[in-house]
Amino acid sequence: MDLKLYKIVLWPKNPSNQRREITFKCSGVEVISGWSQKGKSALVQIVDYCLGSDKCAIPVGRVRDTVEWFGLVLALPDKRIVIARRNPGNNPSSSDMMWIEGRTTKLPENPERNAGRDSVIDRLNQLASLPSQGSLEDDTTSFDGPPSFRDMAAFNYQPQHIIANPYTLFFKADTSVHREKLVRSVFPYVLGAVDSVTLSEQSTLRRLEQDLRQKREQLEQYELASAMWKGRLQNYVAVMQQYGLLDPELVIDENWSVDVFVELLRPIPGKWKAAPHFNELDGLAKQARKQILALQAEESRLNREINDAERKVRKVAKLQSASDSYRDAIALQQERLSPSLWLAERIEKTPHCPMCGGQSTGDKQLAILADVARQIGGASVVSRSTDEALGTEIRRLEEMIATRKKDLTHVESRLKDWEQKTASLKDSRNRREAISNLVGQLNAVIETIDAASSSSKLRKEVEKLAKEVDLLARKVNFGAIRRRTDTALANISKLIGHYAGILQVEHSSHHWGLDDRNLTLSSKGANKTDFLWEIGSAANWMGYHVATLLALHEHFRGVAHNPVPKFLMIDQPSQAFFPEGLMSAKRSKGAKRFSDDLERLRRLFRALSDAVGRTKKGLQIILLEHAEPETWDGIPHFSMPDGQWRENNALIPLDWK
Repeated sequence: MDLKLYKIVLWPKNPSNQRREITFKCSGVEVISGWSQKGKSALVQIVDYCLGSDKCAIPVGRVRDTVEWFGLVLALPDKRIVIARRNPGNNPSSSDMMWIEGRTTKLPENPERNAGRDSVIDRLNQLASLPSQGSLEDDTTSFDGPPSFRDMAAFNYQPQHIIANPYTLFFKADTSVHREKLVRSVFPYVLGAVDSVTLSEQSTLRRLEQDLRQKREQLEQYELASAMWKGRLQNYVAVMQQYGLLDPELVIDENWSVDVFVELLRPIPGKWKAAPHFNELDGLAKQARKQILALQAEESRLNREINDAERKVRKVAKLQSASDSYRDAIALQQERLSPSLWLAERIEKTPHCPMCGGQSTGDKQLAILADVARQIGGASVVSRSTDEALGTEIRRLEEMIATRKKDLTHVESRLKDWEQKTASLKDSRNRREAISNLVGQLNAVIETIDAASSSSKLRKEVEKLAKEVDLLARKVNFGAIRRRTDTALANISKLIGHYAGILQVEHSSHHWGLDDRNLTLSSKGANKTDFLWEIGSAANWMGYHVATLLALHEHFRGVAHNPVPKFLMIDQPSQAFFPEGLMSAKRSKGAKRFSDDLERLRRLFRALSDAVGRTKKGLQIILLEHAEPETWDGIPHFSMPDGQWRENNALIPLDWK
């Protein structure tokens, strides 16, 4: 993909600040040279963010504080593309993006959202002739997915934490998702070992293989389950005999097959469902509940009547006791007044006193006493009548109580009998529920065994899928892909040797090859294989990183429809020689060591220049460096598109507020 970086653009938050633009020539080694903390390293993150990174890795601080939109102008042979993406602020990223595409483009004063991250990646996929699939960069299930434009970032950036890393050779290959995807699908495609048609066939093959694997597992489970059912079916037969659902005289033959047991047990669920002698339990239970409720109501009524009658007896008895006391008092008064009544009756007959024969003088008082005596006599008669009535009522109530208690005893007897029947019905119901559960389990087992025994359909599907997988695998021809991959790797290995020779890194005479399975460099000796991390020295690690990326980009030039953009950003490779800065290193190391390191640095620059020449200026290298222009003096294809970022010059202008 002949795509290069034409501009990096920053739109300020403060509208009074002017837009910041860095314009590249899209050719040769273009150096952004400057001091530390001038914003050089942020350029890698800005470019990656604008090209659809899932997270914003642009450093917080002055850059994020002053910029509202980050942007790029991309150069293609026949068009320009403006991509801008909003500063995410405190969020991990923003999906607000702007996309302008045309033969000529004009930068807007203020970007406006007209696209999202996924749509931008889809369009980049189209321009790179990759399958349109949206963003798969952070999809943990996409190990085997087709390559995306986002996957190409592995070959475009060598930031500081990667350039001299002995364990990680490629950008973002330090995460398992991207690492696996690079190994499985990206490398074969970018190396030219597979084309887009083969990629589609591989995707279909992976889907068919997954279906085949699932169906085979299902078939194995069915067959294994069928073999394990025999003992369980024997137990079902014994239990069904016990419950009377199978002939108790039936003798089980140990040699019976699973099918024989199944056919023997198959009618039982239907037989149980239709068995009427079990259904009558519901009618009996309803009748029992009805009788128990009626008897409980009768029991309550009788208890109430007995309690009421006993309460009335107590009240009448109390009234009778009071009447007896009253009658005794009347009898005593009557006894005391009886002489006055006798005397009054005698005086009525003769005026002379019957006691002394004299003339009676108290006839009036004596008449009053006689009248009282007669009244008390009448009250005594009434009292005796009342006492007889109360006695009669007590006898009536006691008889009623005796009758009610007799009735209550009868009701309680009947209630106890029905409660016993209910307990028996409950046992029967529990027994029925137990049988129902067991029959339900048996039915499920029979259905499962039927599915296993009828697995011929599934077996045919497995056979059909296996044939399709075999046919497609022969068409994809993984052996041929591996041979083409090995051929490409052999060519890359020669190119790595070429650039390693220019760099004069240690062990450059060894045959270093790109290990596409482990994403590192390895050198096979007579007795063992050496890996990149074993050779030591940051200068060596940096040198082999650069040699590998230059070799890959040179190889990509010969691959038709290669989707990798033709630019490479390298961040401060001189850190392997001058980690403290060029001038301080000169003072601290001494002239001899400084001179040696400076020569190593110039060899690095010559290797970069050589790659530009060998690709006929088709490779754009953006070099972010502390080193000053004197260090590449006389080396062709070098330029400085934005001057030196020293003193007052930097990524973010000093006058931005």
